[in-house]
Amino acid sequence: MRWPDGVRCVTCGTDKVRQYASPTEKQPNRKIYQCQEPTCQQQFTATSGTIFHDTHLPLTKWFLALSIVVDAKKGISAKQLQRHLSVRTH
Repeated sequence: MRWPDGVRCVTCGTDKVRQYASPTEKQPNRKIYQCQEPTCQQQFTATSGTIFHDTHLPLTKWFLALSIVVDAKKGISAKQLQRHLSVRTH
């Protein structure tokens, strides 16, 4: 878990943060936070600064993909994974 003791600013580390925006229909589980330190005011999400930061896929799909790859005894091609997860290319 990223913040076991509560949400903290990814830039300055303070716990003085508030939820900045509510989740949207397209991303119902996404929460945007804003640091309340006057010198920071950084906006961030739980994926900010991680390999998942700019992804367009929900984290649940990424974790499912990781599980499939790890469980595949003979490996799995990217095309097979794409079909299994029902994702399109951009």
